Amino acid sequence: MPIKVLILPSRRLLELQADSITLGELVRKLVDMGVGDRILVLVNDKLAEDQGALIRPGDNVIVVEEAPGG
Repeated sequence: MPIKVLILPSRRLLELQADSITLGELVRKLVDMGVGDRILVLVNDKLAEDQGALIRPGDNVIVVEEAPGG
């Protein structure tokens, strides 16, 4: 089962084939994909801040990009 990540405001859906991923790894992967480095990550409706927190399949993951220009 993949880890599904909804990226807003573009409404892109990213599916990662992994049993788990840390928040830090997810952020690095998103930056490498060009999502941007100014993002908020919500996991199961809570702001995720601990870079070592594990994200697993079935978790509700939403990434919010800061719009260009503030």
